[in-house]
Amino acid sequence: MTKHLLTLLFAAVVLVSCEEEKQKQVDITDTNNSELISIDSNDFYIDESEIDGGNTPREYVYPDTIVFATYPEFSISISRLIVYEDKEKLRNIKNDTTFLTIDLAETLEGQQIEIIPKNLVDITVEQCYQTSLTIYNEGPHCDLLEWKHYTSAWQTLEGKSNIFTANKYTEAERKKFPVVSLGEVKIVAKNYCQGKFFKLIGEITSINKEPCQVGISSYFLRVSGINQKTKKKVVKLIVFENLMGC
Repeated sequence: MTKHLLTLLFAAVVLVSCEEEKQKQVDITDTNNSELISIDSNDFYIDESEIDGGNTPREYVYPDTIVFATYPEFSISISRLIVYEDKEKLRNIKNDTTFLTIDLAETLEGQQIEIIPKNLVDITVEQCYQTSLTIYNEGPHCDLLEWKHYTSAWQTLEGKSNIFTANKYTEAERKKFPVVSLGEVKIVAKNYCQGKFFKLIGEITSINKEPCQVGISSYFLRVSGINQKTKKKVVKLIVFENLMGC
C-alpha cells in the first residue's frame, strides 16, 4: 500500500512539472516605435472533438509562431521564429538597430519575411551573417564573441509583393573564419574562458575540430526604403544573435 501511494505521488509531481513547463512563455518581439505580438512557444490548444466517446486521446495542435514588429513607416512579420526578448522591453524602441536572441533550435534561415508598408516605398531587404569561434565540452561551451569574426557580404533578398524568404547557408559558408594560429586561440581561451576550456585547447589541431567549432553567431536583416512623406531614406537593422555550442 505504501509503495502504491508513493508511486501515485511521484506521478502527480511529474504531471505538475510537465504542466508548468508547458506554461513557460516566450515573448515575440518588436523594434523601433513598435507594437508587439506575444505567442507562447510551448503553448497549445486541445481539439475538443473526441472520437469513440472520448476513448481516443485529444489532438495537441501547436500554433505557428511569428515575430511581428511595426515601425512608423512599415511593419515586418517573420514566420516562423521564436526569440527570447520580453515584449515590455521591446515596445516603442527609438533606436534604428535592435538586438534579438533566437531561441534554441530556431533559425532565421528559410523563414518568410513580409514587409507591410505604411508610407515606405522602394523597399529593399538585405541579409548577411557573422561567424564566431566556440570552445565546447559536451554541453558547456565558451563562445569567443568578442574576438575575431567572419562577416559575409550583404545579399539582397528576392521578393514578390513585399514577401521575401531569408537566405540559407551551406556548411562551408558556416565554417568561414579569418586565418588564425592555434597560438592565438590558446591566448584568447586563457583570457576569456574558464580553466577547463583552456585545458581542452591543448588537444586541438584545427579550429574546426573538437573541442573547437566555427559557426554562425549572428544574422543581420537590413530593411531600407524612402519615406513618402519626408522623402528621406529609412534604414532599420535587426541583429539576430544565434546561440552557439548547442
